[in-house]
Amino acid sequence: KFHYNFNMRDFASIFQGLTLSRPDFFQQPIDFVRLFVHECNRVFEDRFVNAAAFAPAAASAASAPSRTRPCA
Repeated sequence: KFHYNFNMRDFASIFQGLTLSRPDFFQQPIDFVRLFVHECNRVFEDRFVNAAAFAPAAASAASAPSRTRPCA
C-alpha cells in the first residue's frame, strides 16, 4: 500500500540510473536485473506506508544472487 502518487519523474529516475551505468560491470544479464531492482528500491522504498508493506519487495530483492565487485 502506497501513500504517494507516482509520476513519470519517478520512473525517469529509475531509467536514468540504468542508462548511466557502465556496461563493463555487466558480465551476465542477472547483473543488469540486480541494478534494476536496486534502482527501484532507491526510488520507491521510502514511499511505502510501513515496513510490512515493503517486506515482499525486500524478500524478492534479497533472493537475487549477489557478487562483490569493486566500486568504480
